[in-house]
Amino acid sequence: MGFRKILVGFDGSKGALAAFHLAIEIAGRFGAEVRALAVLPPPGSDWDPSAAEERRLLQAPLEDCAATAR
Repeated sequence: MGFRKILVGFDGSKGALAAFHLAIEIAGRFGAEVRALAVLPPPGSDWDPSAAEERRLLQAPLEDCAATAR
C-alpha cells in the first residue's frame, strides 16, 4: 500500500517549495495526486488587510507548482 493523495501546505517560502518538490517525488513513486494548499483570509475580509497582497504574491509560485506537477 502506498500514498494516493498528498497535501502540502504552501506559503511561498523556500521550505514550502522544498516540501512540494519532495511531495512530487513521493507521488511519482506511488502514482499519487499532489495538492498544494495556501490558506488566506477571504477577499474583502476585514480580518487581514494585507490578504489581497499575500494572495497576489502567492499566485505565481502556486502556478509554478502546478506547472511542475503537470
